[in-house]
Amino acid sequence: MIPVVLLCRNNPRQLRASVESLCATTKFSYVLHIVDNGSTDAEHLALLTEFETSLGACVWRESANRWVLGLNRCLSVLEKTSPKYYVISDADIVFPGLNGACWLERLVAAMDAYPFLGKLGASLSWDNLAGKEHMSSVLERERLYKNISLTPEIYLALVDTTLAIYRPDMFVWEHFRFYPGHGSAMKPYY
Repeated sequence: MIPVVLLCRNNPRQLRASVESLCATTKFSYVLHIVDNGSTDAEHLALLTEFETSLGACVWRESANRWVLGLNRCLSVLEKTSPKYYVISDADIVFPGLNGACWLERLVAAMDAYPFLGKLGASLSWDNLAGKEHMSSVLERERLYKNISLTPEIYLALVDTTLAIYRPDMFVWEHFRFYPGHGSAMKPYY
């Protein structure tokens, strides 16, 4: 089972949409972990309890907003189970429905097929960006990466994708943890 770890704070509407889309689109075996970075919103806190009860989600309640550092207590416990991969995402992502295919199955298959990938993230939907003037610069930057592809669906990009699957040995430090600037700490062969 792959741990899917969502990082959130004080946004019940987005958290609900994210978790509901995760449940609706994921066929691959996973365990849901929600790391809450010191939320104070009553509706958000009630939603965390609801997900613990109804979905069996493991909720990690941090006492303060620690940004990416909030993930590390959860990750230190998860590493004891020796997961093959980790999925990490902010909880403002809607997990994609892929015409019946499972997004997590596809990410795991790609990681298995390409052992030199340390991290594989989901791209923004270019169709959702097209025709929106305020998103034109984002679309232009995203399209730059299409020319640097490993396969028709896998692009090399120097962007930090939110929804991503990671190998446990991705970073140069001994344990799989997140710190400010973690993108610069990737092992060179990944």
